Amino acid sequence: MGLNGMQMLSNETFSNQVCLPYSQILRLEKWGKEADEEICGFLVGEAKEGMLIIKECLIVKNRAPQCRSSRFLISKEEYMLAEKKATEDQKELLGIFHTHIDQLPIPSLLDVQNAFPGFYYLIYSVYKKNQSQFKTWELNPEIKLLYTLIY
Repeated sequence: MGLNGMQMLSNETFSNQVCLPYSQILRLEKWGKEADEEICGFLVGEAKEGMLIIKECLIVKNRAPQCRSSRFLISKEEYMLAEKKATEDQKELLGIFHTHIDQLPIPSLLDVQNAFPGFYYLIYSVYKKNQSQFKTWELNPEIKLLYTLIY
């Protein structure tokens, strides 16, 4: 168990922490297990005192023109709508989530090449539609995996 009785999901040691409500994990699990292509969306919440507190995962349509089982693409319009919604809800657009189907939740070369510095990323992995795990990461001069807490 982690801080304040929250469950730690990764064993890497870094200063930043990501807090994710259990209700959002259940949503990610449901979406991930039902999909036969990568799902994707936005992480909305707030950053304070070295912590990212995710309040909501907003799913959007995967716009990848091909290979959707291993690729995802988010449109500019959906990005702008997510940013607008976060602002209206007095929250911040913290980052992006997507799934890896039958692969580890480790950023692929394509994930890293398309990442924005200062944004946070959550990869939710679904194995054979029944086992799952996830990692949260940030692009810095090197990839930095973060503690993820469930509350």
